[in-house]
Amino acid sequence: MGSATAAAAAAAAAAAAAAAAAAAEEEASRRAAAPAVRGGGVSSSTLTSTTALQPYCAKSLPSSVLDRHLEEQANRLLPSGSPKVVVRMLANTRRAFYVPAQVQATFAVDATGSSPPPTIPYTAKTIGVFQELDGVWVLFFVLMAHEYGADAPLANRGRVYISYLDSVPFMWPCHARTALFQGVLHAYLDCSRRRGFTKAHLWVCAPGEGSQYLFLQRPPHQKTPDQKGLEAWNGNMASGAVAAGIATDFTDFFGDFLGDATALRDRRAANGR
Repeated sequence: MGSATAAAAAAAAAAAAAAAAAAAEEEASRRAAAPAVRGGGVSSSTLTSTTALQPYCAKSLPSSVLDRHLEEQANRLLPSGSPKVVVRMLANTRRAFYVPAQVQATFAVDATGSSPPPTIPYTAKTIGVFQELDGVWVLFFVLMAHEYGADAPLANRGRVYISYLDSVPFMWPCHARTALFQGVLHAYLDCSRRRGFTKAHLWVCAPGEGSQYLFLQRPPHQKTPDQKGLEAWNGNMASGAVAAGIATDFTDFFGDFLGDATALRDRRAANGR
């Protein structure tokens, strides 16, 4: 009886030891497989319940050739001693624009009269500009663009559409904001040109009072640009792109598509008709 009890106790101890060893092996495997935590360079295998994670860091976001070029050009425009900015491509996804049936039935995409396809492929890019202020990384400028490459119909092929530009007034120094924003745009247009795009379109429409666009909150002192001011800002940006050799010229949709009709209307008005 005594030997049987001793054998059972030994078996229980062995089972407990095996379970403990299996648990330890599973924990070690879990820690080894866990990815490193970016930002502070601390591996998750070294973290304990009392170890604090490092603060979020914009520099830890993956970078690309495009955002490295934009970042280099942007930092050249900052006054000496200013905190450097970090530029990152936050999204780069393939999408498709679904063409409404009425548009397909009404418009053509080339001189032969071909109807638009049901879908038009493009690449959506989102680019953000950050700056570290008082130990906190602040996102203060965002550019969103749609790029139509060689697989798009002729009417869209080789064109870049800058769909959104948005900012909040937290960059330092604040007087360098315009130069930096326009510099980022110039660098993006230059990259697009080098990648084979031939035309760029920028929507110039002043936001309504209270419109949020990309940033959901803004400081009360931030002013909303009016239409005249926005057109002047974009005109200066485009003139700078021409002066830098990035663009050959710039115009607007009205001049491109209604210029002849406007000239005819003016001549008729001058002749009293």
